[in-house]
Amino acid sequence: MKPDSPIPTTRRDWIRASGTAALALATPGWLFAGPVPNPVQPPSPDALGLLDLSVAQTLVGHEFEMASASGYTIAKLTTVQSLGRGDRSQKAFSMEFQPITSQGALLQDTYRVHHPVLGDFDLFLVPHRNLRNTLVLLATFVRL
Repeated sequence: MKPDSPIPTTRRDWIRASGTAALALATPGWLFAGPVPNPVQPPSPDALGLLDLSVAQTLVGHEFEMASASGYTIAKLTTVQSLGRGDRSQKAFSMEFQPITSQGALLQDTYRVHHPVLGDFDLFLVPHRNLRNTLVLLATFVRL
């Protein structure tokens, strides 16, 4: 390159300039902008995930709204029973819901459940006749 010429004139200068330009054009612009904030927030713990036997027992008598493809019901939580032994007793339990009002058939299905404290969640419920020969919906929880 000549000292008084501002434009590269040698082959080496042209290769260096074109390589730098190609690298600059190939690099995404956001790399030059600095750190990118993480748009994915960690999941917040939902109330159902924190549900154990002692919490479920405090909900006895509460009403739950339940809807599935086959029917809708408002049901009262009547019984919470431990299914585990020892240190597993808090993590394995069943909840028995007695329908108060219902529309449609109450079949074994995944129901969308609404509760004022627990919020909205999906729960697999099984229709069952209890010892009093009353139709109830049964949910079983077994946590590892």
